[in-house]
Amino acid sequence: MNLKERFNEVMQFNTNVHSIKWEFGYWGEVIDNWYEAGLPQTEYPQIASGVTTPTSGLYNIAWRSIKGDRLPKGIAVMAGGLYWPTQSFPLDHDVRSYFGMDKSQVMVDVNLMFHPMFDVQVLEEDEKYFVYVDVDGVARRFLKEEATLPSGEKYAITDRKSWEKLKEERINFDDIRGRFPANWEQLVEDYRNRDYPLAIGGYPHGFFGILANLTGYEHLFYNYYDDPDLIHDIVGTFTLGSLKIWTKSKNVISHAHGHRNDD
Repeated sequence: MNLKERFNEVMQFNTNVHSIKWEFGYWGEVIDNWYEAGLPQTEYPQIASGVTTPTSGLYNIAWRSIKGDRLPKGIAVMAGGLYWPTQSFPLDHDVRSYFGMDKSQVMVDVNLMFHPMFDVQVLEEDEKYFVYVDVDGVARRFLKEEATLPSGEKYAITDRKSWEKLKEERINFDDIRGRFPANWEQLVEDYRNRDYPLAIGGYPHGFFGILANLTGYEHLFYNYYDDPDLIHDIVGTFTLGSLKIWTKSKNVISHAHGHRNDD
């Protein structure tokens, strides 16, 4: 029984099948300490060199602003308990191998947010700070010493006018094929032949995550009261768009081998 089959049995409460052995993840500083303490280093966790979609590639340039051959101290190294790829977090191999843990669940890497994505812009950088505009249009500040998640400084949605502008310029749910990454055909082949659980969605999507990510917590909480119609419009737009994307993705992934779909 492979991992995908065992996962399905566990989710159906089959008590004759042992549960999945995953961890949520490890801080970069922690896993480096483990290597120093004797963890065999065969495949050091790697941060992706580029961005394919907002979900898998948020914060990528911030993490890569830390120079050297070691991970940022506050980055999370994924270990199965959360889907991968997400937020440019690297994937663990050595801890999993050493303790005989299960392979990670994998997230379908599709752009559920803005299409086209924003161009990444570096606004300010010194030894302490890295300030930039991310692929979701949010300006963020990254503290290099702590090297944890960047914090939002200026959000993509500030009011109704900014939301309407985004809808007009960057929310195209008709060009579904353009939302797939360049290596989509290879990913589809991997997904079809997988022996691991496949997840959909991912941070920062969802009824709360997309709002908090694009408007900021303070504006979001005020708008629940001050402008609920705006909240409904944002959530409704991304929900309907995501349904279109997932329908298309599912059809492509589940289709018979050898079929090519370019639309």
